[in-house]
Amino acid sequence: MIRAAFFHQIRHQDISVAQPILADVNGDGRADLIGSGPTVWFGNVDGTFQPGVSYGSGGQRPLSIAVADVNGDGRSDIVQLSACDSGGNCANGVVGVLLGNGDGTFQTALVFSAGLRI
Repeated sequence: MIRAAFFHQIRHQDISVAQPILADVNGDGRADLIGSGPTVWFGNVDGTFQPGVSYGSGGQRPLSIAVADVNGDGRSDIVQLSACDSGGNCANGVVGVLLGNGDGTFQTALVFSAGLRI
């Protein structure tokens, strides 16, 4: 079972990044690393990670990220909260939902307005 959790953002050299999450998103029993962007790094048997694959979240300036099965299909999905939309409009934050395909890949983000300035 994968639990959803949002984490506090961390700042590094003036770049705001959501804290990465460890979750098995491709079903191989190994922890994969999911970071803002979102970017997914698949875990190897020896504890190292493969090169990352990035996906569009529909937003800019990521604040929080979560991994959960949001549509009940048994696959890990990614949810990312961003301060601005993809065009840079920061009047309202956006939530990007990337539905998982079950093999560690994700569909194009479904983007929803957060309805408030973040």
